[in-house]
Amino acid sequence: MLNRLTIVLLITVVSIISSLIVTFVIAEGFGNGMDAINVACAVIAPALIGPMVTWYIVGLLLKINQLEQEQRSLATFDALTGLLSRRAFLEQATHALHLAPAGQIIALAYLDIDNFKQLNEQYGHAGGDAVLKALGILLQHLIRKHDIAGRLGGEEFAIFLPAVSKDATYQILERIRCAIAQQVTVFEGQPIQYTVSIGLSLYPKSSSTQLEALITHADRALFDAKRQGKNCIALDSPTSHS
Repeated sequence: MLNRLTIVLLITVVSIISSLIVTFVIAEGFGNGMDAINVACAVIAPALIGPMVTWYIVGLLLKINQLEQEQRSLATFDALTGLLSRRAFLEQATHALHLAPAGQIIALAYLDIDNFKQLNEQYGHAGGDAVLKALGILLQHLIRKHDIAGRLGGEEFAIFLPAVSKDATYQILERIRCAIAQQVTVFEGQPIQYTVSIGLSLYPKSSSTQLEALITHADRALFDAKRQGKNCIALDSPTSHS
């Protein structure tokens, strides 16, 4: 992207050239021809006025563009974890689901940090934020390139995993679960260890498969994982592919 000074210089040069052309046309039209005074006026005026006017305008436009980019980034990514925001995750997962061919195995995993309320009480919300940030970074390194991960809110995360078998899905999520359990987040000199429970919805795509169905079954499986003692993976597949 061109910087502010470069843009101002380009506009000034274009203004000078345009001024020379206009001055030449007018001079020729009156039959006077171009002389040194006409040339000097055609060059000096835009060379002096152009930068002063365009510097402010270009700066304003660049600031507006920067703010628009920041707003788009805030709408797409969660500021704390760096993962997709809830809205962006749902949009991208829906699109990926739509592109998946019929019969392809698709999976959606819900991750929830165990005992997060107690963690916040012990280390404060800043400590909880440190854990959320560390988890977001870890998930970005552990998922595959075509997987989609997002923070749905609070301590809840989701991963959409297309084109995986049941065994492969379990291996991926078990690797993630173990990596999280082994990770130590240091906050104000204090080591924090935590675990996650994972609810998994997995089945072949059919023409009627909807992302909402995957989410519903993954959420139900997450509840089962909590009930089974936490720090584990539970599966809830629908009996009908709807």
